Amino acid sequence: MPQGSALKKEMRCSEELQAITKTKKISRGEMMKVLWKYIKRKDLQGPNGGDGRIIQLDDRLEAVVSKSSKLKKAIKEKRSIEMRGNKIKIPKGCIFMTELAGGLSKNLS
Repeated sequence: MPQGSALKKEMRCSEELQAITKTKKISRGEMMKVLWKYIKRKDLQGPNGGDGRIIQLDDRLEAVVSKSSKLKKAIKEKRSIEMRGNKIKIPKGCIFMTELAGGLSKNLS
């Protein structure tokens, strides 16, 4: 990875993200590592033994995701997305992992 890569650049975390990362500044790459450790430690991946790409939101993750108005609306309803020809059902209160990564950008500056 190049020296000036955006994944290595340290950025300020929002208060909501600080509750999970326990740090005020973090790189995007390190943030994703910390976030996945948090998700696995809290057993939020693949609710009810389902698809591991679906993340159950707890209070802290919901606060982080809710900074994006599009995602805030999406997590309040059951929905399905099309990926590689397969329909993936996402329960209410859950988010797909790629949506989670996109929602995190609102928490870094």
